[in-house]
Amino acid sequence: MKNLSLVAFILLFVLTGCQTAAPIHRSPGVAVPQALQDEDQLELAAQVVRHPAVSARGWYVEELMDDRVRIRLDVRVHTVIVDVFAENNKLTPVLARSVNLDEAGGNIHPRVNSWLLNLENDMRRALSDLGASARRR
Repeated sequence: MKNLSLVAFILLFVLTGCQTAAPIHRSPGVAVPQALQDEDQLELAAQVVRHPAVSARGWYVEELMDDRVRIRLDVRVHTVIVDVFAENNKLTPVLARSVNLDEAGGNIHPRVNSWLLNLENDMRRALSDLGASARRR
């Protein structure tokens, strides 16, 4: 009976505790500080994603395009590709595609949303650092 209770507990934990999909996070964008608003916004986006605050988590520039910077994160056998759009004094990361992360119907593995939120926060930190440097000039 004790083994049956243990099996039931583990099964309940696995079935209720492991969320396999969540709606994809839609970023409202990260505001560009006043000190940086005169900069070329696409070049600024490239600087931000190359900044140590962002690159320290493993994000790297995959491609510079005319209207966005495409960045990539590889974690074990998973890949997340994000387009960073620069417009209206905002940098907006948008999920472009993923590999091995159960993306379907506007949902994705919940871990991706935490990576996207971390990316936004790291972009804010990078913009803050770059803005402080620009004010010192």
